[in-house]
Amino acid sequence: MKKDKLIKIILSLVLVLFLVISIIFPIFSLFIKAFQGKNGSYIGLKNFAEYFSSPVTASSLTNSLAVSITVTVFTIILAFLFSYGINRSNIRGKSLLKGIALLPLFSPTMTHGIALIYLFGRQGIITKALNLSISIYGFWGIVFAETIFIFPVLFFMLVLAFDSEDYRKYEMTEIMGISKINQFFTITIPNIKYTLITCFFSGFTLSFTDFGAPKVVGGNYNVLATDIFKQVIGQQNFSMGSAVGILLIIPAFLAFIFDIIIKSKSSKIDSKSTKYIIKENKIRDIFFKFFNYILSLVIISFFVIVILASLVKTWPYDMTLSFKSYNFTIMGESIWKIFGNSILVSVFSAILGTILCFLAAYMIEREKKYIIIRKIGYFLSILPNALPGLTIGLAYIFYFNSKDNILNFLYGSFGIIILANIVHFFATPFLTITARLKTLDSEYETISNIMGVSWYRTIFKVIIPLSIDSIIESFSYYFINSMITISAVIFLYTTKTRLISVMMISKNDAGDIGAAAAISVMIILVNIFFKIIFDLSTKYIRNRSYNKKRKDSIKKEKQGENLLLTGKEVLEILNKTSQKTGVKYWLEFGTLLGKIRENNFIGHDINFDIGIMKEELIPKFIIDIENEGFKRISSLSLKNEGLKNIKYEYKGIEIEIFLFDRKDNKVICYLEDKNGIISAYKLSNSTLKETKFMGIDTYIPRNSLKRLLEIYGKNFNISDPDWKEEMSPSRYLSEKTKEI
Repeated sequence: MKKDKLIKIILSLVLVLFLVISIIFPIFSLFIKAFQGKNGSYIGLKNFAEYFSSPVTASSLTNSLAVSITVTVFTIILAFLFSYGINRSNIRGKSLLKGIALLPLFSPTMTHGIALIYLFGRQGIITKALNLSISIYGFWGIVFAETIFIFPVLFFMLVLAFDSEDYRKYEMTEIMGISKINQFFTITIPNIKYTLITCFFSGFTLSFTDFGAPKVVGGNYNVLATDIFKQVIGQQNFSMGSAVGILLIIPAFLAFIFDIIIKSKSSKIDSKSTKYIIKENKIRDIFFKFFNYILSLVIISFFVIVILASLVKTWPYDMTLSFKSYNFTIMGESIWKIFGNSILVSVFSAILGTILCFLAAYMIEREKKYIIIRKIGYFLSILPNALPGLTIGLAYIFYFNSKDNILNFLYGSFGIIILANIVHFFATPFLTITARLKTLDSEYETISNIMGVSWYRTIFKVIIPLSIDSIIESFSYYFINSMITISAVIFLYTTKTRLISVMMISKNDAGDIGAAAAISVMIILVNIFFKIIFDLSTKYIRNRSYNKKRKDSIKKEKQGENLLLTGKEVLEILNKTSQKTGVKYWLEFGTLLGKIRENNFIGHDINFDIGIMKEELIPKFIIDIENEGFKRISSLSLKNEGLKNIKYEYKGIEIEIFLFDRKDNKVICYLEDKNGIISAYKLSNSTLKETKFMGIDTYIPRNSLKRLLEIYGKNFNISDPDWKEEMSPSRYLSEKTKEI
């Protein structure tokens, strides 16, 4: 056990060290660079002063704030109405609408900008059809593109919030005669107010730090995200880029802190809450049918137009069907080779990221010691939510490119890209797995420790199987986001490590927007394909688990029925043999519990537990019950002490006879679990009293209540199907060895 504790603390420290090296050290390097000149000398706040002294660059901060606030407010309104229509109306096709709403999650943000160009650009299909004279570039172009980008995130949060509302509150207000509009403002809005605030901070952060949409449709409208790119890639001014990177972090970090505070105040879902009952309202249904389907049509049009543009020769001059956009090279390297690089990076990011997230979540959530280490680990695990991808990529340049860094070998390799992805997306999978681990019985590790089972064996045998759905979900999240990310890797790729998402920028900058559209389609299709695989895997695992539980339940039901039918015969045989041999028996453990608590067998204990004093047992008792049809299944004998336990089967019923030894004022019995571990119960001694069970005379200990308290604890009178023998306060591991 000391070895296990040592492994745990070493693993916890290694995980914290990994997060410090991959997050804190690089960000620290970024901060240092922001206060240096181009030659590396310390210049204080000069970079910041220079940045704000220029009217062009100074406006980038206000522009970013204006875009982010506008996008967030606009998207919250759309997502609120859309999710309200899903949860509070009787419109048809809700599953289809949900699927369409989540489509933007599978594509890079540049996709939405490209779609806007094809729809509303100078040669846009709508612009031409309606003979419009508008410019999609600038403020409104970024707002529309980013609205599509963050819409599914806010929709998903709001639809869950509506789904968790308790209908009982609405029933009470209806009885009181409160109008629907008052119900909306006095129940609905207060119930989801924290979700709305979280939506604002999440939407603001995503919009504020987005790079793809401003890069495609920003035009001359500068924002901080594109300023970093211009400073680093365009002007090779890394110090100024670092200063802008810090400016990009500050609002995102403040939003992150406020979001943590808000979430800490939000209430938990009541497990007794009832599902909202949607009543008939034709006007409401017509409105949401129109609104939800129109908005879904807009989302679909963004994807349809990109697919269409990728399949024609030259938009809009030659609309002949062609796959030219899918067959090109970048500096002699096939687009399909680069596409393979992205899949490879995404797979490794997902595998390694999910493993690290699970280990971090397990050590922080399930381990009860090392409080300081766990708190530090938790903060570092959620910190990436406050770090824009651009700043992570830029920070990695400074930290890993240093010749003094022993990790310098990662620079310029796929390794640094995978690491950037792992860190960039770490928080969400970590929180997903942590939430799942919170729902698991906290006693699994305690029981394993008592039984002498190693903690890592418990992880593989118990924790992982019970958490598999969240693990698959985390893997899916990592894979999809690693495929679509641009900001986190834009500064890290080389000619040997090109990624498909980054090549969208190259093609867009070169004016080959058709190829950029084709790249977008490739990413969308592979993400949807893998998402389907992930969902089917999760569904299969859940169904298999349900079918196994259902099969076990049916088996237990049949065994229970059989127990009631033939249980009387068992007692009659025991009574008959007891009278003939003078060996007294009594009901013990689960059978005694059933007798006292329910005067019947308890649902999850479908066998007979019988106690006999070993000093009273004679061979004839065993011979007689076996002659009556008791078939011996197994027995337990201890070295130098002889027989301690016998298991029988009679007409499908299991009978376990515990042979008790008397010691002082206690009685002790032994049993062996399926792993061959021997344990013992030490219980208070007692005389017997006669009673009836299933209409048959039998015996129980006179101190039955005390006996049950010793075996099951103070809550023995409350049904608990999850109770395990290892949880008994009177059970302990025995040092005695089995007789071979």
